[in-house]
Amino acid sequence: MLRTLLILTALTPIAHADDDEDLTSSYTIDGEHGLHIDVTFQRQTGNYHFATHLDLHTATAKLVRDGDGFESSPQLPLVEKVIAVDTQRWVVIGWSSYGEGMQTMAAWIVVANKKKLRVTDEVYWTSDRSHAGFVIEDANGKLRLGIPKQTVSKGDDDEDAPHNPADWELRIGNKTIAFAKLHYAIATTKLFAPPFDDLRDKTGPFAWITANGEHFTAK
Repeated sequence: MLRTLLILTALTPIAHADDDEDLTSSYTIDGEHGLHIDVTFQRQTGNYHFATHLDLHTATAKLVRDGDGFESSPQLPLVEKVIAVDTQRWVVIGWSSYGEGMQTMAAWIVVANKKKLRVTDEVYWTSDRSHAGFVIEDANGKLRLGIPKQTVSKGDDDEDAPHNPADWELRIGNKTIAFAKLHYAIATTKLFAPPFDDLRDKTGPFAWITANGEHFTAK
């Protein structure tokens, strides 16, 4: 019996405190005018996806943000795009998912000021994953983001019915914006919808959020 126990012990893997580090991956997103973002995340996380560490930097300035996983609300986004508004201002776009078929699109305004980078405003739009995405357009020199109008279920056979509609939410800064107060306009455009679609055609009503200086404004 002792010999059997020794053999079993020898074959059993020993857990180490740094095992989670073996599941860590990273990638870099390069934007115009020298803004680079190193994104660190955990692999093999199942149905939830978010960054654990973001390192934003230019040649002279740096900003670091760390996420607490499920303790963060919303989660730290997996950055996918960096769009230069001017030489000292960018809109950073990413996404995250806490599971349950839901996804949060995120947009940050990042401003460089000498040796500092600051996030001056943030947008978080949570929907189900099949409706997630931002339209990204340049409107007369101002960057704007479009979000599709929440659909209304037409019955059990409606494939476009929203999933968990009560959990859909739009936040700008610290404020939650009621969908009913948004103004929608019909448009045919390209929807940026990671991780499934880089760009896809979309026709429907959209509400627009404009990057005005250091802040986002919903219309």
